[in-house]
Amino acid sequence: MKRFLLPLFIISLTAVAVFFAPKLFRAESLAGGNEKPLVKQDGEEDEQEELLARARQEFLMTVDPQLGYVPTEKLPKGEVRASEIMAGLNSSNGSIISAVTWSERGPNNIGGRTRGFIFDQNDATGNTALAGGVGGGIWRTTNFKTGSPVTWTRITSISQNLAITSIAQDPQTLNTMYAGTGEGFGNIDAIRGLGVYKSTDAGLTWSLLASTTTGGANVNDFSYVQKILVYNNAAHDVYVACRSAVFCNNGGLLRSSNGGTSWTTVLGTYSGCGNCTCATDFKIFDIERSFSGDLWVSSVTESSGLGKIWKSNAGATVGNAGTWVDKTPTGTWQRIELACSPSNNNRIYALLQGASSAVGGIRRTDDGAATPATSWTTINNGTNWCDQGSATSTDFSRGQAWYDLTMAIKPNDDNTVFVGGVDVMGTTNAGASWAQITQWASGCAALPYVHADIHSLVYLPGSSTEFVIVCDGGIFYTSNGGTSFVDKNNNYNVTQYYSCAMHPSSGSNYMLAGAQDNGTHKFTAAGVNTVTTPTGGDGGFCEIDQKNPLQQLTNYTGTNLNMSNNGGTSFTYNGGFTTDRFINPGDYDTASSTSPGLSTGAFYYCGGATRAFRRVTLNFSALTLSSSSFTVTASTTNHSVSAVKVDPNTANRVWFGMSTANGAAASVAPQLFYASSANGTPTFNQVTLPAAITTGQYISSIDVERGNASHILITLSNYGIASVYESTDLGANWTSLDNNGVNLPDVPVRWGVFIQSGWGQLTAAVGGVLLATELGVWGTSTVSGTTTPWAQNNTNMGNVRVDMLKIRGSDRMVAAATHGRGLFTAQLSIVPINYVWFKGYPQDNNNRLGWKVTNSVNNRGFEVERKYEGEANFSNIGFVPASGNITAEYSFTDQNLNLSKQVAVYRLKQVDLDGKFKYSDQLPIRRSQLGKFIYFVSASDKSVFVRAGSKQGIQNVIVSIYDAQGRVLKSGTYKYEDMTFDISGYTRGVYFIKIRSTNSSDESVTKFAR
Repeated sequence: MKRFLLPLFIISLTAVAVFFAPKLFRAESLAGGNEKPLVKQDGEEDEQEELLARARQEFLMTVDPQLGYVPTEKLPKGEVRASEIMAGLNSSNGSIISAVTWSERGPNNIGGRTRGFIFDQNDATGNTALAGGVGGGIWRTTNFKTGSPVTWTRITSISQNLAITSIAQDPQTLNTMYAGTGEGFGNIDAIRGLGVYKSTDAGLTWSLLASTTTGGANVNDFSYVQKILVYNNAAHDVYVACRSAVFCNNGGLLRSSNGGTSWTTVLGTYSGCGNCTCATDFKIFDIERSFSGDLWVSSVTESSGLGKIWKSNAGATVGNAGTWVDKTPTGTWQRIELACSPSNNNRIYALLQGASSAVGGIRRTDDGAATPATSWTTINNGTNWCDQGSATSTDFSRGQAWYDLTMAIKPNDDNTVFVGGVDVMGTTNAGASWAQITQWASGCAALPYVHADIHSLVYLPGSSTEFVIVCDGGIFYTSNGGTSFVDKNNNYNVTQYYSCAMHPSSGSNYMLAGAQDNGTHKFTAAGVNTVTTPTGGDGGFCEIDQKNPLQQLTNYTGTNLNMSNNGGTSFTYNGGFTTDRFINPGDYDTASSTSPGLSTGAFYYCGGATRAFRRVTLNFSALTLSSSSFTVTASTTNHSVSAVKVDPNTANRVWFGMSTANGAAASVAPQLFYASSANGTPTFNQVTLPAAITTGQYISSIDVERGNASHILITLSNYGIASVYESTDLGANWTSLDNNGVNLPDVPVRWGVFIQSGWGQLTAAVGGVLLATELGVWGTSTVSGTTTPWAQNNTNMGNVRVDMLKIRGSDRMVAAATHGRGLFTAQLSIVPINYVWFKGYPQDNNNRLGWKVTNSVNNRGFEVERKYEGEANFSNIGFVPASGNITAEYSFTDQNLNLSKQVAVYRLKQVDLDGKFKYSDQLPIRRSQLGKFIYFVSASDKSVFVRAGSKQGIQNVIVSIYDAQGRVLKSGTYKYEDMTFDISGYTRGVYFIKIRSTNSSDESVTKFAR
């Protein structure tokens, strides 16, 4: 396997197969010459082309422009930084935390990509099982076989990293389980791991092993965990097949003989090189235990890309470094999957990826116990595999053996073997002949359906007819040896969404969401949904007309549009364009539609081929469309559209970002344009971007404030850069809201939206910003350049990648399309009140709170809630009735404070007369301030305010106000309490206020400006 750095992200996209980015991405020929259409006549996509196209786009979106590869090793560092940022917000006096609580919406009937699965051997009935989604965490059920439907429950203690790839159970101590994180099979959307989780209560709760995660001695070895095996010996040895994200002899096969406290590399590390670039690293793909206890392992050497098979004989030294013997069959191999006979120590099967990305062979040995020689018999599949009704190839992986490859032997008959790629093939005569077992798309006789891309096949312990297949579509179960299969995905929500759209009506539960490899889903109910799939393929951007919701669009791969004119009851495929990006950005112009009645000339704007901006004209009455493509001459052939936003204020103005094209010969700096007269002959106006936005950066989203066409927000999705910029003057000047890893973690930001401060679709003004990132949703209520106080808003969601956010103006509902946990929604605000400020300070025996609100209509009052630092839940401690004024200030004194607690956190629950409510931001107050002479001084145009401290023994103070030349403008003796002084008659300038105690040495001097 050859892989190399891409200096400064200059990419030569030739037809030669290359591997991108050390330890991160493997893709055959990112250019591939002439593009094949991704969509077949029947609407099904070409799975191999789909993977490569997805990989191209994901790489461009997330590559670090300075490094030339995707540094996923930064993700766990980002998780640490996120914790530090949140801890700082919680402990700093006066800082605020945006309060957003997410509700899971499903789907509860469709699974997503899954690699880890076990039956819990504590349960002899086979009803208890655990599954791991590659971006969705660990799930557990206790009615796997008897449930109709099965009920899965997510393990909430798995939150730091949700990329579960392998689960293993100690065969002697059944309550002990291990789960590995990090999907290291070469797909570009794989999430880097954070180590190994361990459970000692049969999977009910989990915690990361300190030795394998951030700060641990072996942290660099556990970037990607491919498989875990627990050996049944006295030491309960745990073997972990690893792939590292860094060079220098990391990764390999690691073993712990003390339950994960410490680890030893037993295969894959060689010393004596002295130079990281020439060190020999192994990535381990598979480990199996034979009938008599031999260990069989497959590996790939990073420096050569060659796959090997290794064996260590059973006995006292099994698994030790130096005991491994090369058992590789003749040939050139890459990834290899193994299966050991459960009854014959001599019989071993191997499924081998060849020199290309296809299945290169299947081998069997019947003298596996021989030392050192082992002979292999070729038992290649000779049966043409039926793919969507066409059987023209024996490569059942369709050129993606590096991604989906697995093998399993029937427990009571080692002549019966199943191999998985895109579909499953099987033999009943030890490989003499093969037959197809499953199909992922219709057209292949009466074969049972199992979703494409098979990752593992697991037998129920004690059974030879019951097994589970886990794949890109979740979990499928057979009770009859593969004659038929049942979907077992109910409540197993690990779906990977790219996009979402909401019905415009307040309180509506109707939503659309586009899923990776699982079509576009329709949501119609409150809570967690059983969804329907109105259109198939990879679900791209979807749209619901916000003026006439009868008109809807779904999309997949490139720009292939399905139209509905009956509110989503049915969709009609209307053709498309495969030259566009894989998940092609676009935006629907609601202003161009008509209501009532169906539009005959509504517009959808999206990217086209390189340098092209596409306008699609939609006739919803006839369910037809036409397209016009316009070349942006100011861009280059290496540019294509990466983000689109229709201006909600200026008719026929459309913003779009141009970033490096999928088929570019070299990376380029992004560009930003807005098209005027987009509905006719567009004029393209280029906007100058900040100097910090340079070659290789990728514009991932654009937003325009409703009510202010000059206020623009853009996000960029690369690692290693500042990712969020704001302009208030139509792009003439820009301010970064991201200090590149300081106030936001250094992770991809995929989407950004302005939050409306008021209520209703047409309300202007901004109440903050929300971001969709690789670590969930982040938000702020106040933007202030690189000191913007971003806060993570992941309650109930976890650290999951989020691809898109949509806010509904009618009721401020926000939807989040996560890439691993399905769809979530949250209520940003359900009453039209605005908190101007919320402040507090400690006094001798209590804490004093104060707040100011505007737009206070229909307001009953405020419930005051408190919790102490470290507590999970708030408690109601008082109520302050509304004054009846639209703008008003309020105060509250917490008299029942536990003075031994250092930090108390407060929030306000404003309650409407009809029972609706809205929370304020959270306010921590630290008691360590107690005893200060003066808390703070603040000034406005008319007055200067002094917040007196709580220093004991002081009765009076002398207050003097000076101008910049030192002249005394006011002086007098006042009581030691809060004070306000009139400065309305002062000229504009800088002043000083000096406050001195009359009976102590305490003194305060503060500069202020009028």
